[in-house]
Amino acid sequence: MHPSLTRKLRVSALALLTLGCVGLQAQPAPASPAPATAAAAPASPLVSELKAQLVVPATETAPETLVAVEKVTPGQVVEYTLTYTNRSAGALRTVGIDGPVPAEVIFVADSNRQPAGQPVLYSIDGGTTFSAPPVKYKKTQPDGTVIDAVATPEMYNRLRWIVPEFPSGQTLVFAYRVRVR
Repeated sequence: MHPSLTRKLRVSALALLTLGCVGLQAQPAPASPAPATAAAAPASPLVSELKAQLVVPATETAPETLVAVEKVTPGQVVEYTLTYTNRSAGALRTVGIDGPVPAEVIFVADSNRQPAGQPVLYSIDGGTTFSAPPVKYKKTQPDGTVIDAVATPEMYNRLRWIVPEFPSGQTLVFAYRVRVR
């Protein structure tokens, strides 16, 4: 795998696992061991897992499969699967689940899968703003006029799902695909 992409996939996975939940704060690890008398930091109510798997296309004799990402080349497709479980004693409300699209890849249009009733939002500005498709932005023309333009899926660099209510004990799975540049 290209070293930059390997690092970016790892960084993206770490970002998903530690920052992917809007409205919930991960507890930072202490710089040194806490004294034996100190109370333990509360565990996160949300447990998350990210899988990045290479998509092996179907052939005439075999169906499409997903395999562990060991090495990628331009044009290959990787599927990210985000699994979140609410381990708290009660329901969590307005939980945001974010999925990054690193610069070394492009989002594959219409590849996202999510639980029924969970619409996906897209960002083209690194997660500052999100909207449902069509994602619009201001574009300056060569003559200096500014027009409203529609972003293409290749411009998406982050996805977000907002879960209005996440019941205790429930597990939700989200997925999307990217193509290596």
